[in-house]
Amino acid sequence: MDLFFNNIQSLLASNFPVLRMIHGTDRWARLVREFYAEHLCRTPLFPEVAREFLRYLQDERGARAAAARGAADDRRAPARADRPDPWASDPFVDELFPEPVDDRARELAERGLEMSEQNGFNFWIGWSEVVCAATGSPPPKGLTPAEYARKGLDDWEEVGSRLGLTYLLSLTVELLAEEGNKPGAEDILSQAEAFMDETGEKFWAPEIVRLKGVLRRRSAPKSAEGLFRRAIKEADDMGARLLALRALLSLAETPGWREEARLQIKERLLAFPADEDCADLRAARAFVAQAGEGMIA
Repeated sequence: MDLFFNNIQSLLASNFPVLRMIHGTDRWARLVREFYAEHLCRTPLFPEVAREFLRYLQDERGARAAAARGAADDRRAPARADRPDPWASDPFVDELFPEPVDDRARELAERGLEMSEQNGFNFWIGWSEVVCAATGSPPPKGLTPAEYARKGLDDWEEVGSRLGLTYLLSLTVELLAEEGNKPGAEDILSQAEAFMDETGEKFWAPEIVRLKGVLRRRSAPKSAEGLFRRAIKEADDMGARLLALRALLSLAETPGWREEARLQIKERLLAFPADEDCADLRAARAFVAQAGEGMIA
């Protein structure tokens, strides 16, 4: 039994080296053991274990953890009002990702790329290049960040990989938007939608739908509103609470829906521990605090 488990753990480590590095030895072993014990694979083929692992993370583990935490976090303390507002929402690109990625994320992305190149993990070099571009790592000479991300996408697909493509495409959309290339961003979103329809890989679907709404909000606000609500529902169905918050923040910037979104965000923040912290939670808490002050004024 241990021999078989060790084979599974070794296979997943070679397919997900960056995830393995971020988790560390003990947490990684615990995660793989949970997958080994809990997931019912849909295929007996050993080469498909990596896809089954991804399916477990997106369909089972995340939803179960969200449900358990929601039941345990019965009415947490209200969101803190002393957090600074980390985003400005006037240009449409500023709202795609509510807060610049911190130095730690950039460091991990660069370490992941370095490790992949040193160890010949061609499977992960393209992935790491896209993430490096998205986290602000300097691109190779002569390339813009969006071009760097596109290079990563090409390298990723060159080795025949398609796992997690929607996530990489969404990062590329953000970079194209930051460079003012809205048509290019829309083309990438269309590619992501076609990929989801073809493969059924939906773990990042709410974010793809949200980004599509952001790009449409100024030209077609009614359509954008529908897309934001769809993103919220899809995130809720998956138990992806942070993606639901992102979509609600986008809805809040749609004319006529700011107060409804504020109330929903305020209610949903109660499900998170007061000391839990990430970019999406900081953005949501700052928005609730700022909107509340505006109403008092």
